[in-house]
Amino acid sequence: MQQLDKLGVESQLLMKERYKNEIQNKMLKIIRNQDVRSIEFVEDFDISQLFIYDCKNMVPTLNNKQISYFHAQDCDMKSIEGLKLENLQVLCLFDNKIVQTNTIRSFSQLRELNLGYNKNVDISPLQYMTGLTKLNLAACNVNSAAPLKSLTNLEELELFINPLKDIAPLVYLRKLSKLNIGQCGLRKAKELKDLNLSELHLTANKGVDTAVLKNFKNLRILHLNYCGLQKIPEVSSLVNLQELVLSSNEKLNLEPVKNLTLLAKLKIDFCKIKSIAVLQKLTRLEELDLSNNKEIRDFVLLQHLVRLKMLRIEQCDLRSVAMLLPLVNLQELSLGKNNIVRVNSLERLASLRHLNVENNLIVDFSALKKHQNFGSFKIQNQRQPSIAQVKQANAVSCIDAPVTLLRNMNLMKNKLKARKIIILNLLNKQRNNAALAMQLVVAFIQQSNQASQ
Repeated sequence: MQQLDKLGVESQLLMKERYKNEIQNKMLKIIRNQDVRSIEFVEDFDISQLFIYDCKNMVPTLNNKQISYFHAQDCDMKSIEGLKLENLQVLCLFDNKIVQTNTIRSFSQLRELNLGYNKNVDISPLQYMTGLTKLNLAACNVNSAAPLKSLTNLEELELFINPLKDIAPLVYLRKLSKLNIGQCGLRKAKELKDLNLSELHLTANKGVDTAVLKNFKNLRILHLNYCGLQKIPEVSSLVNLQELVLSSNEKLNLEPVKNLTLLAKLKIDFCKIKSIAVLQKLTRLEELDLSNNKEIRDFVLLQHLVRLKMLRIEQCDLRSVAMLLPLVNLQELSLGKNNIVRVNSLERLASLRHLNVENNLIVDFSALKKHQNFGSFKIQNQRQPSIAQVKQANAVSCIDAPVTLLRNMNLMKNKLKARKIIILNLLNKQRNNAALAMQLVVAFIQQSNQASQ
């Protein structure tokens, strides 16, 4: 079977390669044959994912048009030589094979440039693009920021996934407000201390020195996930923070977070924390991720965070959801892979739109019967062996109501008997809900196939 799968994959790749040129030529022919001579202004031109190796065949069609936005993402493009787009303001060449960037210098009105994931691109000509305000050079194999020091109008800069050895030139970018230097192998960032940043990403810089953070008093967004940190004392002074991502920093001391009362979004999943007491004062939180912290036992303290709209507590050995009753503003709730038996307390969460309780011990969902506004509802993989004895009407009665907004429902891998009958009953009730009806038809076919095996 593995060999057959491999052959299937390889044949698909060969077919893709074989027909790529043919498809490309057909598309270019269509583009060239369009009678667009009378059209002087094309604001937004998008050829993303069309396998356009270069632009030379499109030059007669595109040049002299008043194109302001040009998007050519994931096209296997190697060159844009010949293009003359004097009015171009936004250029996206993300995930191509661009090497030379000399042509880009002629776009004098360009303000936003995305060259991310062009792994061998030469960025030296960019030093003349002094009008740029946004620049993405993610995963471009950049090892020095020296060519960027002249881009003094830059406001947003993406440099993540680059082997940066020198970030000192960034100190000249005094207008910079958003900087992403995640996964760049950095241990220190003291050169940035004079920048007035509002958003900083240092993701996956293992053991990075966070001392520089105390200088960023106006910081609104900070990402320090996957940095191997246990202490972040400097964070306590960042009182204007609204979003803080600390995921996957094991045994992290959260004490400095307690005074960040403006926080609206906090991610502390995979941090091996034992208590959430420090979160009690963070009453403005709207999004919170506590997943994969199995030693937390004081979840009752969540009742103070009444503004929460999104809450994730997956894989936390959670056994009860009673403490969620005061969280009446919750719209998205993820409780997967816990040991929850009852969901009665969720009945009063009238704002709930997306619920994930997969892989728990729940046998009765009737408490959710009043929820008619679910957009997604995941209950698969309930582990309770005795679920086979539960009355079918009781087990799925939560979706007996006309749930007109439901678009995603998964009942797979449960112990429900006569699942085909349940699916047909639901299909009858949801015949005006096209999206869900299609899912139910597929589920019925899958169940029939399983029964015949």
